Amino acid sequence: MNAEALFTRAAAEALPADSKERALATVALRRIWHAVFDPCPRLSRLFGDKNREFLDPFLEHASRRGLSMRWPLHAHALLWMKEKRPAELSAPLAQELLAAAAARWANEDQSDAKGMLLYSTDAPGSGLAAWKLRAADQDVRVVLIEFPAPSLSGGIHCAPFAEERYPDAPAWRPLPD
Repeated sequence: MNAEALFTRAAAEALPADSKERALATVALRRIWHAVFDPCPRLSRLFGDKNREFLDPFLEHASRRGLSMRWPLHAHALLWMKEKRPAELSAPLAQELLAAAAARWANEDQSDAKGMLLYSTDAPGSGLAAWKLRAADQDVRVVLIEFPAPSLSGGIHCAPFAEERYPDAPAWRPLPD
């Protein structure tokens, strides 16, 4: 089975109708739908019953570019919306998408980092900080913070950190694919 079938509706629908592969691809697409829309109520409200008008072209784009379906997913959705659907992108929605990416990082990351900063050059002077869970019964902590705008190229950047407090001079790196 083509791995792309798990990430795009067109590829999934090209599989034989009664095949196990198509059933698995359909389940994978449903899981991605929930991963994208559940943590983003603004995004869900914006597209409502027409959420495929957003999700299908975004997943085609992500598949073509080989983008990760892991924690950077929402940040890539933000960058895609900025390019392809700018009229629908508000500052609160952009912040919600970045917060969803930060929360996913806090839940998924296996490195020794205790937290991570996310920064978009489209919102100078503020960013998001996320800390990993200390216990299974705790909620992920994601907060909006203000700091001097770093001198970075356009786009979204991240800076993992090893201390309990975010660093004064973060080691920024580009958003991973």
